[in-house]
Formats: sequence, C-alpha cells, structure tokens
Amino acid sequence: MLAVNGLDSPGLLKLLQTAPCSRFDVVVLSMGANDATGLCSPLQWARWQARLADLIDLRFAPSLLVHSAVPPMHACMALPQPLRWFMGCWAWQMNTALAGQLSDQHRRTLHWHPELTTSADMASDGIHPSPAGYSVWAEGLSRHILAAQEMTSG
Repeated sequence: MLAVNGLDSPGLLKLLQTAPCSRFDVVVLSMGANDATGLCSPLQWARWQARLADLIDLRFAPSLLVHSAVPPMHACMALPQPLRWFMGCWAWQMNTALAGQLSDQHRRTLHWHPELTTSADMASDGIHPSPAGYSVWAEGLSRHILAAQEMTSG
C-alpha cells in the first residue's frame, strides 16, 4: 500500500517514480477525489490515469490494474448544495472519460464505487466512507478483481 493524504494524480506520479520496483499480481489505483476538488478536467484526468497506468506497468508489472472510480461525491454530505451536486456531476464526467479510455483494454479495468448515500455508509466528517462504507467498497472491489482475473485467464 502506498498512500499519502491529499495527493493528486501528478503527485502520485512523482511518488511512484521513486517507489522501489516490485512485481504485483494486482494493483488497485484509487485516485481522483483530490483531482476532482482541484477541478482537473475529466479528459486531463483520464490522461493522468493513463500515465499512471503506464508507469505502474513499467515498475510493478501487474497482470491486472484496477482503476477505482472517483467516489460518488454527490454523497459527501459535508459539501453544501449546489456544490455537492456539481462535484457529483464532475466526478461522474471524470469516470466516464476514464471508462471510455479503458473500453479496449484487457489488463486494465474500472471499478465503480457503490452508491454511499446513507449516514451509515459515511464517516462523521461527511466526506469519507465509514468502516461499513469501506467494507462495502472492499467487498465490491474483491468481486471485481476475481471476475476480471477469470476473464483474462479463461
């Protein structure tokens, strides 16, 4: 696990360039909320994801790279309306741009976050998932990885 709070895609690219090379079967790339709040354009963000994916392939050689979609920002209750609505639309556009880019990829997939709209799924800060929300995300991500591996091996 390589994580830094507040990192955006350009920052992660720099961090990965200095990370020790190693071989992994699966890499999950969860990046985008800070890019969204920084108003990185959806097409530019998709380009950043391609650069990150290329570097991940080069340095870590995963058989599967899963891009975790930008979270459902419309569910971030700490954001006032209409900002919450706008950020939800922006995140959706970012994910749509990435989905289009990945449509012809075989070893790169997109995992969409579950809709986290209940208070039980959100932490008290109104931004991050609660433990229950993270559990739902992890379970869905696990199923996605297993299904993607079955498709590539069979």
